[in-house]
Amino acid sequence: ELVVLAESLTLQEIKQPLKKLSKLILETEPVYDRIFCVNLLSIKKSEEEKLTLFFENLVSNYAPSYVRYEYFDFHEECKSNQFQNSELLVQKIKKVLDSFGVTVFDTKLKKLVGKQSGVVRTNCLDCLDRTNYMQSRIALRQF
Repeated sequence: ELVVLAESLTLQEIKQPLKKLSKLILETEPVYDRIFCVNLLSIKKSEEEKLTLFFENLVSNYAPSYVRYEYFDFHEECKSNQFQNSELLVQKIKKVLDSFGVTVFDTKLKKLVGKQSGVVRTNCLDCLDRTNYMQSRIALRQF
């Protein structure tokens, strides 16, 4: 299905998203060695499913090897206020998170004693709540 989606797009339709993906990578790469993209869209909504397929296609076909991707249907997994289910995603990516480490500055020694090597980027369509919630869960996992 990804191939069909890619073949149905014109070069003009793919240019803007490719520019945005490139910008995300170029802005992040000098600071972090690895980028982990988490997609929180719902595949039960046709517009979000199309965007999910498009994003998966972009990452798998155009992103460098240090960019990884994970899909998590936040609406489905956390419906009826079952936000504890967000832990499913956190547990699924915990090895990646552990490998990223954290940046630590020792104020007494006045030097950096640990440096984070990766970053998690989340996306959703219309709801910063999903993004903020998952970023908070991921951040809390690191400490």
